[in-house]
Amino acid sequence: MIGLGNPGLSQIQTDLPRLRCGAGAMLKAVATEACNHQLRGFEFMEGIPGSVGGAVRGNAGAFGVSIGQMVESVRVLDSNNLQITNYGKEFSRIYLFQKTRTY
Repeated sequence: MIGLGNPGLSQIQTDLPRLRCGAGAMLKAVATEACNHQLRGFEFMEGIPGSVGGAVRGNAGAFGVSIGQMVESVRVLDSNNLQITNYGKEFSRIYLFQKTRTY
């Protein structure tokens, strides 16, 4: 099991004009980091509780903006620990697919 509380998974790295965030990074911290570097568009995250990983999984949003609109790419590990990178429109398709799956 992977714990999102692991400091390595909670990092927020500034690579202007982008932020690289671990799945465990809290959205409030991401919004603050963006503000500290004059990056706009992240303000909607300020009041959403939770982590980047959960927000990406559920495409969290507020005030008419969703995290899917802000994500350039997502790197994930599959069940065989192989890294998969999804970009832009692929992310939207994955989210829509997950929402239609029966668990």
